[in-house]
Amino acid sequence: MRFKASKLIGLTMLAIFIISNTFIAVASDYSNVAKSDDNAKFIIYNTLSEYGIKDVFLNVADGRPKGGYKVLVLSYSSEAFDTKKTATEITEILASFLGTVKSGWDCDELWVVVGDTTGKVTLATWHCSREWTEAYIREDMTSEQMISNVFGTVSGF
Repeated sequence: MRFKASKLIGLTMLAIFIISNTFIAVASDYSNVAKSDDNAKFIIYNTLSEYGIKDVFLNVADGRPKGGYKVLVLSYSSEAFDTKKTATEITEILASFLGTVKSGWDCDELWVVVGDTTGKVTLATWHCSREWTEAYIREDMTSEQMISNVFGTVSGF
C-alpha cells in the first residue's frame, strides 16, 4: 500500500478526527504525569493497547549528550488490511506520542517500525521530526499539516 494523493485527502480528514480525540484524551488524562521516560512509555503503551495496537515495543534513545535528539523508537505489529486502517494506526500512535509530550514529557522525535503479525517482516517505517513536534506543541502547526508531514514519511506498505 502507498498513500496516493487522491486517498490522502480523505485519510487526512479521518486522521484529524482521530488525532484530535486521542490527543485531547492523552493530554488531559495524564497531565503532569509523563515527566519520566518510564511513565511516558507506560502511558503510550496503555493508550495504544486500548486502541488494539499489538506487540508494542518502546525504547527511548537519548542522543542529546552527543548533540543529537531524544527519540522514542516504537515498533508494533500491524493488522491493517487497507489504507484506512493503516492511517488509523499511524494517527493513533502519533496522537499518543504528541499527547504525552504535551502533558510534560521531554522528547524530540518519534520513529516507528511497523512489522507484520508474525514479527518476521518489516512492513514500513515512518517518523515525526523534532521540528514538527515542537511546532505542533507550540500550536504553530495544524493537525492537517502534521498529518500531511507524517504521511509523507511513510516508507513501505
